[in-house]
Amino acid sequence: MSLALLIALQAAAPPPVDIRKMDFDLSLYRPRPTSGCEPEAGGILVCGRRPVADLSPEEMARLAKLYEQGPIDAETGLVGKVRGRVYTEEVAMPGGQVSKRAMIGIRLPF
Repeated sequence: MSLALLIALQAAAPPPVDIRKMDFDLSLYRPRPTSGCEPEAGGILVCGRRPVADLSPEEMARLAKLYEQGPIDAETGLVGKVRGRVYTEEVAMPGGQVSKRAMIGIRLPF
């Protein structure tokens, strides 16, 4: 395992913060007035703008390809060209039983 990963796993988490003890008053912060985006009295309003022009078909195709769903690959580089992965396996055993395994694999090209 990577030394950096082992050190990160040993790091202690900071103590949880109690939100009730924080000194923060949202009423002190006033939003900047913008045209068409005025909050009601005592309310919070989140505003956004729509793009002026719609996206071209080429841009839509590029974005669709960029965010296309694919298989999840649980593999990462360890050291140099060494790769490590975590995967599961099911193997049939005598008597109709199934052995379910969680495996860790390491690949070293040569």
